[in-house]
Amino acid sequence: MKVEDNKNIPTLNLPLITQDDFHNNELWWPIIILASQILSNKRERKEHDKYVLEIFDLLNRIDNCFITINRAKGFISCRPCIKRLDKNNQMTIIDYYLYHYDIVIHKVSTIRDLSYKLINVVFNLNIEDEKCGWNSILKYKDTIAIPGIMNLQQLYFKMLEKIENERNKSTHSGIIELAFLKDIAILTSMSQMKRLNTIPYSDPMAKGSYNEYLLLKKKKELINLIKHFHDISLSFIHILVCCLSRPFHDNLSEDLKSEFKLELIRAEEFVDKYKNKNNKLTYIFDWLIHIDEISKKYSDLGIKIGKKSSFKYF
Repeated sequence: MKVEDNKNIPTLNLPLITQDDFHNNELWWPIIILASQILSNKRERKEHDKYVLEIFDLLNRIDNCFITINRAKGFISCRPCIKRLDKNNQMTIIDYYLYHYDIVIHKVSTIRDLSYKLINVVFNLNIEDEKCGWNSILKYKDTIAIPGIMNLQQLYFKMLEKIENERNKSTHSGIIELAFLKDIAILTSMSQMKRLNTIPYSDPMAKGSYNEYLLLKKKKELINLIKHFHDISLSFIHILVCCLSRPFHDNLSEDLKSEFKLELIRAEEFVDKYKNKNNKLTYIFDWLIHIDEISKKYSDLGIKIGKKSSFKYF
C-alpha cells in the first residue's frame, strides 16, 4: 500500500526499531535475568517459574525468526555463494532467491503467530496452543485492557495479509513466486541451459550485458523488500513486547518477586540506562495511545518507518 495513494489516509509514523532496542526493552531484560537465574539454580522448580520460562521461550523463538530473516538476506547478498551456485549449475539464481524468500515469508508469518501466543501466556488466557490465533485473542479484548494494543495487532494483521496469502500458496500449493522476478527468471533459465550446452544461442546473462545489470537491480529490490518485512515486524513486535511488560510484572507471583528482588532491580537499571540514551521506549507508548483514536475514524492507515515512507509492497 502506497501511503501517497490516498491523501485522506492518515499516516502512522512507526519508529524505526533496531535489534539493540528489542534486546533492551522492558520485558526482555527481566525475562533474560529471571530465566537465567531459574535455569542455573539447583533448587526444585516452582510453579511460578513456569510463567517466566514460557515467556522466555517465546521471546527466544521470536528472536531466532529475526536472525533467520537476516541470514536469508545475507545469503542473497553473498557473492561467493552465488558464484558457487553458478559454477555447480544446481539451480538458477532466481531459484536461489525464491528459496530464501520462501524462508522469509514463513518466518514473518511465524513471528505473527508467536505474538498471539505471547499475549496468551502473559495474560494467562489459557487458550490451547493449537487454537491460539487472532480470532481467539479477539474474544479476550476486554481482558487485554491496554490502550491501543488490540488495534496494534489488527493493524499488524492487515499489513501482513499479503505475506500470509503467499505463505499459504507456498505451504499448501507449492507455489512460490514474485511478480517482479518473472521476466528475469526466464532469462536466467536460458543462461543455465547455455552453460549446460543444451541450447545453441549466446548467453542472455553474459557478463556486462544489460540483463546482468537488470538482475542486480532485481536483487536489490528483493533485499529491500526483505528488509521491509524485517523492519515492520520488528517494530510491531517491539511495541507489543514493551506493552506486555506491565501486565507481566503485575502477574509475577509475590514469592518470585521476593526471591528475585535484586535481579528485578538489576533488570530495571539496565532498561533505565538504555532509556537514558534512547527516547524510543517513551515515544512508543505515546504513539500507541493514539492508535485507538485514529482507528475509530479510519478503516485504513498508512505506515511510515522513521522519516522515509516504506512498504510499497503493501
